Order: sequence, then C-alpha cells, then structure tokens
Amino acid sequence: MSSPKVTVLDFGIGNLFSVCRAVEKCGADVELVDTCPRADQVERLILPGVGAFAKCLAAMRRYGAVDLAREFAETGRPMLGICVGMQALFEIGEEFGEHPGIGLIPGRVQKLAPAPGENAFKLPHIGWAPLERPAPDRWDGTPLRSVLPGEYAYFVHSFHGMPEHPSAILATTHYGSTRVTAAVAHENVTGVQFHPERSGPVGLRILKQFIAG
Repeated sequence: MSSPKVTVLDFGIGNLFSVCRAVEKCGADVELVDTCPRADQVERLILPGVGAFAKCLAAMRRYGAVDLAREFAETGRPMLGICVGMQALFEIGEEFGEHPGIGLIPGRVQKLAPAPGENAFKLPHIGWAPLERPAPDRWDGTPLRSVLPGEYAYFVHSFHGMPEHPSAILATTHYGSTRVTAAVAHENVTGVQFHPERSGPVGLRILKQFIAG
C-alpha cells in the first residue's frame, strides 16, 4: 500500500524543512513544490507561512497559492494552514494596513492586545501554551481529535485570526488573560496558529490526524 501524499507549497516563505521532516516522520510522502500545482494533482495540502501577513500573501499570489487554495477547498480534500498560513485563510489581515487574504474563513487577522485592565504584554507571543477546546465535541473529526484539552503547543506570533462566526474557532489559548485563537476549521480546511512541527508529540499527533484525513 502506498503512503499518503502531502503537498507542501514552497512560495519562498515558511518553515519548510521542519514541516517536511515532521510530515515524513508521521508516515507520509512529502512533495515540496516550488511551482504551483493544479488542485487535481494534490491529495493533501499544507500552506506554510512566517513573518508579516502582507508579505506572505504577496508571495502566495505570485506563486498562485491563493487561487490554488480556493480551488482545492472545493475538492473536499484536507488542507492545513500553519502560522501565517493559517492567518492567510481569513478575509482581511490588519498587519501594516489592511490586506486581503484568501477568504476561506470569514473574519480578520488582528494584533494581540491585552484584555481590558491588563498591563501591556510583550510581542511576539513566544513559547508553549495549552490548547483549550471551546466545546466538548469540537475536536471530533478534526486533526485535533487525538489531543487532550490542556496539552501544550508552541507559538510564535503577534497577530491571530478573529473569525466572524464563533463556530469556526477550533481551539483557543491565553496570553495573559487575553483569549487567543489557536486553531480554526471550516469543512475540510483547518488552520493552526501554533507550529505543530515544533510542538513535540502533540504536534505530531495533529499532523498524523491531518494525514489520515
């Protein structure tokens, strides 16, 4: 039996080496592509991304990843956005002005801000934080289905997605007393703000469940 195939887009921005190694460790064949494939050539798709929202989206557009992601979402096959790749799934990003995203998840990407009455905190938010589940059955049928609430993942970010519909929030965490969107999902599309490839056994379990579809 052949191994599951995962396509990782190489549009010049992303933690590609670590992502590919983690996916391979989970038993998949990884195809790292620097030329945009057609949607019908892809079984499972990973959108990586680091840095500023606008720069990442500009690179995605030059590569063709924005149109590919929209077309691939229509196939019903699994897609995963990581870090800024997760933020790219939203309609608008507010980093250094307003910039359009892919638009698969209604909402905006906004700067982390202290809760009312809380002292200012340092940005970026860097380090391990527990994953919280907004509803008891929210992780069923998603890549987080093997995670236990309170298990830790590794974050590096200053912005996070704010979905228009709360049902799109798959997981949260806290920075100080500020509630942070840690993961989002809509049908076959999942996005994680944390780095599963840097989150130890928890991250590998998430990638394995994504690969399993």
